[in-house]
Formats: sequence, C-alpha cells, structure tokens
Amino acid sequence: RNCDWSSDVCSSDLLLLYYENRGNFPACTFVDGPLCSVYPTEDPTIYTLSSVPHTPIGRTDNPAEARAIRDSVDGATISAKRQLMEEQVQHYLPSFRDNFKFMGTQLAIKTEPVGNFDDRSCAVHHRDRIFHVMSGKIDTIFFAMERILASIEASRERGFSHISSPLRSDIYSR
Repeated sequence: RNCDWSSDVCSSDLLLLYYENRGNFPACTFVDGPLCSVYPTEDPTIYTLSSVPHTPIGRTDNPAEARAIRDSVDGATISAKRQLMEEQVQHYLPSFRDNFKFMGTQLAIKTEPVGNFDDRSCAVHHRDRIFHVMSGKIDTIFFAMERILASIEASRERGFSHISSPLRSDIYSR
C-alpha cells in the first residue's frame, strides 16, 4: 500500500506474527517497557503476537528503502524473529506454545511523525475502504474505534453492504 510521505515522517518496517487459538483467550498487552502483546483480531480464532523490541525490522526516512527492507525479509529472518518473540511471550504466558498454533506473518510499513517530542494524539482518516490510523499510545484505540465505527455506520446508511473479512487470505506464510 502506498503511504503519503513527507519530510516530517519516517518509517519503521514491521513483522507481525499470526496464531490460531480455538479457545476463548483474552487480549494481553504488557505495557511500560520493551514488552509484547497477544491480541485478538476480527476473526475470533486468530491472534497477533507483537513485541516492542522484535517486531521492528528496519527504520528509514526514504519510502523506496522502506519497501526494500520490507521486501527483503526471508524465511530465516521470520524464523529468528518468531523464536525471539515466542521466547519473550513465554515468560509472561508459559502456556503460549501449547495454546497457539503459528499461522504466518504480515509485513508492513508504519509511518511515524518526526520531532523532539512523542506525539500521543490519534488521527483517523479514510479513503474509500481503507482507514489510516496514526496513534501514539494504545489508549487512543478507543477514539480510533469510535471514528471508524461512525464512518462505517454512515457508509451503511448510504447503502454500502457488509463485506466479510479478508484476514485469513492476507496472512502470508513463508
């Protein structure tokens, strides 16, 4: 996907891991440090595993370099990151490997504002069916959710129909 790039943003290339869990498992986000999260998706059987130190795979202020970093990720990189992230989450959730089955990955480029301060605000914009969320902290997810749901509801009032989630087909396995 294309990002609107300007000199006041940089990018982080990210690797997110997807797991399947048939049980009923809550969201777990460990905060205030270089920690990790196990988070449900819109599919009740699919969860993501992310990690502050291990999810990032590169950082640049050049869009071509960001795409090159993302596109250079191979099976060995994924395997190494997966091992590190699973070891980290096992410390907090010892039964993780017993309850979750690895499915695949998602590679993405995240843009962040550049400045001398950490911007914690949340901005939500959308173009057609794609929503762009710039969020500094997890607590702004509620603001983003309200904005997105309001926009979807307004779209339905205008006669747009519901489309099922393409999440399973978007998870990439290497």
